[in-house]
Amino acid sequence: MIFAVKVVEINFADLIGRAFNGYDLMNALNKRPEFKVNQIVAVKNSTDRNVVSVDELSVTRHVVHNIEERFSIPNTISPNGSLIYQTNEFQDADLLHFHILHNGFVSLLDYPKLFNAHPALWTVHDPWLVSGGCVHPLACDQWKYGCKNCPDDADLRYKIDKNQCQLLWQIKKNIFQEINPHIIVSSDFMADYIRKSPLTSHFENINIIPFGIKVHDFHPELRKQKKQKFDLDEKKITVGCRGDKGIKGAQYVIEAFKQVDCKHKFEILTVSAKLKEELPENISVHQLGWINDKDKMADFLEACDIFIMPSKAESFGVMAIEAMAAGCAILCFKGTTVESVTHSPKCGIAVEYCSSKSLAEALTRIAFSREEITHRGNLGRWIAEKEYDFETYVERHRKLYEKVFYENFQGGN
Repeated sequence: MIFAVKVVEINFADLIGRAFNGYDLMNALNKRPEFKVNQIVAVKNSTDRNVVSVDELSVTRHVVHNIEERFSIPNTISPNGSLIYQTNEFQDADLLHFHILHNGFVSLLDYPKLFNAHPALWTVHDPWLVSGGCVHPLACDQWKYGCKNCPDDADLRYKIDKNQCQLLWQIKKNIFQEINPHIIVSSDFMADYIRKSPLTSHFENINIIPFGIKVHDFHPELRKQKKQKFDLDEKKITVGCRGDKGIKGAQYVIEAFKQVDCKHKFEILTVSAKLKEELPENISVHQLGWINDKDKMADFLEACDIFIMPSKAESFGVMAIEAMAAGCAILCFKGTTVESVTHSPKCGIAVEYCSSKSLAEALTRIAFSREEITHRGNLGRWIAEKEYDFETYVERHRKLYEKVFYENFQGGN
């Protein structure tokens, strides 16, 4: 009989962000006899028997959320930590793998009890844990000093009083001193936050595991057919982007195309929010709206020659590696993790941060060099196959799980 390491993943939801929040990893590892993986969540949308929900009553979640919002104390009073602790899956675990806990899922006050119950790993998906309240600090450096002066443009996804950020920062500092999990981040960009933050600099084990995608689900060789599918002019360069403004940066795409002289060379294909009314009238715009289906998302990227990802901040940049797998040339901003993920300047093209002028200049230059677009697209596909394939992502987790398990097994003896 083969001994199976029992792993319990803990995340806000099972299917939302399934490729990166543990669900797909759970299913991949459960195909191997050396692992038995379960997932504990608040929101269960699957019928998977390996997934346990501790928050079936959404009314409880809403009441807690309303109280936290009213008193500006997010992620402090949820009862889910105790419920998680009491499950048979949690009690029987050999390893714990935490993912997204903030979304009102687990109270910060329950972290020590949970993280210290068994050997623990924590995939940190964004810089929330190093700040008093924002998800991305952007240009603000107050996360290093206690979040005493929160800027007006702070990326506060939760409705909290900015004056409360200093208190929340201190709460995290006190709590995190009691835990020391194996940290998993997807990029050097995120690892730097962990190392430099006064809240987390004591974490001793930081592991960089880039997110993975099923690269071979994307087919750059079908670009001509996909352009025909969306009624795109094959003689023009198709530029793809998300239509979301704010932190995702669509406003810079709009301003860039107002400055591009050779507009006749381009067509724009967008997903998510709509931009057509704000783009120049003399440029062809095709809007696909919100896409949840992975095959339709692949169609979108496979139709694009260039993909612009002008995010002001990303923890990793999944759409960037999907676009690379689809053979697109990538444009992004310097100083963001997308710059390193796309191996700029050899593969991706990174321009000055938050500069529509620099985006326009890069588009104008590349419009006259289809050879460069093709070269960067081919190189991106090669990098995606070598670094960002889902099987590689699973294998890296397998090795880390075994390392942590055997270190603690030997220590226990």
